[in-house]
Formats: sequence, C-alpha cells, structure tokens
Amino acid sequence: MYLAETELPAGFWSYAHKDDVAEDGRILRLCERIKNEFSLLTGRDIEFFVDREAIAWGDKWRATIDDALTETTFFVPIVTPRFVASDECRRELVAFSENSKARGVPELLFPVLYVAVDDLSEESNDEVKVAIARTQYVSFTELRLIAEDSSEYRMKVNEMALRLISIANQIASKAEEPLVSSLNKENQDSFDEDSPGFLDAMGSIEGQIPEWNETIDKLGELITQIGEITHEYAPELSRAAERGSVAQIVVADKYSKAIQPVAEEFRSTGSKYMDQALAISENLIAILDELTNSTSESGLEAGTREFLFGILGVVDAGVGSASEIQEFQHSVRKNFGISRAIRKPLKAIDQGAQYYLDSLDLLTDWQRRIQEILEPK
Repeated sequence: MYLAETELPAGFWSYAHKDDVAEDGRILRLCERIKNEFSLLTGRDIEFFVDREAIAWGDKWRATIDDALTETTFFVPIVTPRFVASDECRRELVAFSENSKARGVPELLFPVLYVAVDDLSEESNDEVKVAIARTQYVSFTELRLIAEDSSEYRMKVNEMALRLISIANQIASKAEEPLVSSLNKENQDSFDEDSPGFLDAMGSIEGQIPEWNETIDKLGELITQIGEITHEYAPELSRAAERGSVAQIVVADKYSKAIQPVAEEFRSTGSKYMDQALAISENLIAILDELTNSTSESGLEAGTREFLFGILGVVDAGVGSASEIQEFQHSVRKNFGISRAIRKPLKAIDQGAQYYLDSLDLLTDWQRRIQEILEPK
C-alpha cells in the first residue's frame, strides 16, 4: 500500500503497565502486531516508543512537541479505567492533544478503547474523557477477549494499520502545502513578530494571565482552608475513634458537612484552572512554534522577550506548585477509607487536585520551550 515517501512515521504507545500485566502482555503484543502489519502493507517500518522512562521516549517527545509537523508522530493511548485514573497517562494525553490541535493535526491522537470507561463523552466533566470522545477512537473492548490469531482479531489489526497509513498520507499532503501560522492567516506571504496575528495572540494571552494567576492563588487559599478545618476536627476524630465506630461516624459526618462547601469550591476552581490553561494553550503553542522556527539574526524584540519572561514566571509558579498539590492529593487519598461520610468531599478535593495536575506536562513543555527560545544554544 502506498505511503508517502516523505513519511517516517512513529508513535507513542501509552498504556498503564498494570493493564498489560493483567492481560498477560497482550497490550504490548498488540503494539507489535500493528507494527508488523504496517510494515507488511507499506514495506516501511513504524517505530512505537513504549517505555516512557527510556531516554529515547523523552528525546522523541521533545522533538514532537517542538514541531509536530516535521514528522508524523502518533499518540496511541490504550484507554482503560486504570489509564484514565493514571496521573502520568492523563498528563501525556492532555499535552499531546493540545499540541496536535494547535498544529492542525488532531488526528495524530489515535486512542484505542481497550476496556469500557464510564462517562466517556464530550459532555463529561473530565477533560481527558472529552479529548478521547472527540476522536474517532478504535473500540477494542470485545476483540481483546478473543484469540489473537483469530480472523476477527487480525482483521481489526489490519484496519488499525490501514488507518495509520491513511492518516500519515493526509499529514504528508498537509506538509507539502505552505505551512501558515493560525496567527497570521490574513497575511499568507510572510510572518513576523509585528504582524497583527502575532500581537493579537500575545495580547489575548496577556489578558488571560491575571485571571489565571488569581485562580492559582485561590487554590492555595482553599488548600489552607481545608487544612484549617481538618486540623480543627482532627482531635475530635481521634477521640471518637477511641470510643468506637458509632462515635467516629457521628464526628466524621460533622467534619464532612463542614468541609463539603470548601471541597466543592476547590473542585470547581481546579476545573477552572484547567480550562484557563487550555484556553491559553493554542495561541501560546502557535507563538512558540513561530519563534522556534524564526531565522532572524537580530534576536527577539524587546516586547516579545518581556512577554516570554512574563509567561515563564507564571508557568514556573504553576510547575513549582505541582509538588505541593500532589502531596496534598496523596494525603487526601489516604483518608478515603476512614468513613463513607467523608468520601464525597474528599473525592471533590481529589478531583480538583487532578484537574490541576493534568496540565503539568503541558506547562513543563511550555517552560522548556520558552527557556530554549530565550537562551538558544
């Protein structure tokens, strides 16, 4: 089957390792079967990176995030309940999804629904589920249960390989056209830092940053409030535990009612933070792409440099707060089993923290790219 000569496709095979163990290695074998089918159909190899801890994964990830149109690089998440619950898997998917959308190649996100996941729809409150639901994901929920050498299984592998080839050819045709930034569609002959599109994009982001900063500050305030309420009830919860389960349930119910409003506000604020990050993302990625690919020998203009330093300060603060949010989330999760009475507010707090952490890979990619633009090697 024809594959454009310019294409050297690759991909990230993103999965939860415990899922592969539970499946006796079937998830990684599926990856190998798709690779082999792709090679058989085209006479060319496709490389899938499967170990996110390996240096090769990190190098390819940086190259892909820096310029997704240089090569066709797929992101293939093997979607299961465990995948959707994994902090690392979620962050990778959000970062790749936002970058591929900003470059006009959302089809590079190629999810495989391996096990049914609740609330997988565009109306979900979970941004990861929304991102998956918006794609033409491959459903593998029934085929994973049949023999790997069955005709049905092999036909599905063939279908997936054909789709990857088709997408690679579509990307190749895009790459053959003049690549014009979404920031400067009105002037397709040239692009520079003074063009209206570029300045408008910077202005849009600068208008969004103060509110984003306020959201970050609000999250910190809510964490403090949650800590104060918990500290207030801790002695009473401890004494109640000594008196027996009935007393403990009564106090846990009081604690739950006291913390519930703050917990709900924390969840909604975490969701707001995520929404704001995604709103900033498309313009910022386009700006960073243009600056990365700029061949100007005069360097950055003062206004652009000031803008980047301003963004970097906010991003540094967001990344720096992540470890605190992560520790906070872990401490909350440890208390899930104390009483059913407190699970609802604790779940709300956990979700709010997760919204924040889901954007972490996106922010760290911005951080690295801005630093490289400001201090080129």
